[in-house]
Amino acid sequence: MNNHSDSLRNLSEIDQYRSLSDGYLFVAIAACKALVDDSSQVTYSRCSACYYNARHSVELFLKALILKKKGSIDEKDSNHHIEKLRDEAYGLYPFLADIWDVPFCTKILGCDNTEKTQKKFYKDYPLDQVLRYPANKSGKVWSGYMKIEPNELSQSLKDIKSKMNQVSTRVFG
Repeated sequence: MNNHSDSLRNLSEIDQYRSLSDGYLFVAIAACKALVDDSSQVTYSRCSACYYNARHSVELFLKALILKKKGSIDEKDSNHHIEKLRDEAYGLYPFLADIWDVPFCTKILGCDNTEKTQKKFYKDYPLDQVLRYPANKSGKVWSGYMKIEPNELSQSLKDIKSKMNQVSTRVFG
C-alpha cells in the first residue's frame, strides 16, 4: 500500500490533479453516505464539508482537463471560479457541454449578470470561502441562506462521479 506523498509526487502534474480530484470526491461520497445512513449525524457543517469537497473535486478535475490541452493553468484568471473553469474547458473540449452540465456553477439572480456585477459578487461572496469559513476576511458572518440536503447531495455526487468517469475515458483514455 502506498499512502504517502511520494505516490502523488511520482505522478504527472495532470494525474496529480486527477488523483486529488478523485480523493476529494471519494471523501465527499463517503461522508455524505454516512449522513444519509444516520440522519442524527446531519449538521449544516458536515453537509457543507461534503459539498465543499465535491466542489473542490470538480475544480481540480476541470483544471486537469485544461492542463491536458493547454499545458498550463492560469490560476490568477480562474482561481476557484467553477464557471470560468467550465467555460474554458467547454472551449477546449466542445463535446463536453453535450455530456456534462458542470455542477456548482452560480447564476446571480436579480441583477444584470454583467462581468462587473459578477466580479463584485465573487469578491463579496466567494463560494470556496463560504463553504469553509463562518465569516469573511473582515470577520462579518456571510449573508444569505444555504441549505444542503444529504439525500439530494448523495444523488448529485453519484452523477458527478459518473460524468467525470465518462469524460475521463474520453479525454485521458
